[in-house]
Amino acid sequence: MNAELQEVDIANGKIRFTRYLFYVPISSKEQETSISRILPPAQRGLPKWHPVNLFYAGSKISSHYRFHSAINQIDRIELAWSVSNISDTEKMVYAQRIVSAWQHGMRDLNAGPIVDEIEEQASILQK
Repeated sequence: MNAELQEVDIANGKIRFTRYLFYVPISSKEQETSISRILPPAQRGLPKWHPVNLFYAGSKISSHYRFHSAINQIDRIELAWSVSNISDTEKMVYAQRIVSAWQHGMRDLNAGPIVDEIEEQASILQK
């Protein structure tokens, strides 16, 4: 069976995509995100990978994991930051808040209001 597992590192904000063939991992790719790039190295912890989505061939439906919307949250943050003049210092503070919300809540729900706040600020500070 072909499948792709998408994961988020709640300590650093990276995402990972692992492809499976007959339940055996055949490739894995880690991807930096706007969150992982802006966090200072001294504040990065050991990776804490959590599943986000698991897609099987021919299916666009995934189980609902605790961090099911984390990749979408990262995408929304990246879009907001790309169209606004939010400073790197503010981005770093937001990234720290997102990672902290994921870790302390052990799910993506606590980060939702922070993402909304980032989008609201981005709409005010558009380039």
